[in-house]
Amino acid sequence: MINASLAESGLCIERFMRIRMLTLLFTVIVFTLGISIASKFEEVIEEAKIIVGEPIIIENVPSGTVELASSVSRCFKDSRVRAVIIKNHGVVAIGKNLDEARSVVESLEEWAKVLTVCKIFNL
Repeated sequence: MINASLAESGLCIERFMRIRMLTLLFTVIVFTLGISIASKFEEVIEEAKIIVGEPIIIENVPSGTVELASSVSRCFKDSRVRAVIIKNHGVVAIGKNLDEARSVVESLEEWAKVLTVCKIFNL
């Protein structure tokens, strides 16, 4: 059952990727996950927003499920979204190629670091 679910979720993402012709990157990054759990991404760094777009934070559901793949795919239907943050799990980013997807992740993490420092100093 789990293998079938994993296969179905993979097919859902694969179909989405073929339609948009983009590269998908999943990673776990500490500051971004912290901000996603504690609050939301606010507009702080304009340059990061240009690269990251409109990041969306979604609740975590079991890994490898059709539900998770569908939730992530739905978020990317909005062309302004380049990163989906899954609480307590990780980040899915898209780009025209791997370098662009990596830039989204790196900019998102820098944005999260700035927000973390602001929260530490109650700014």
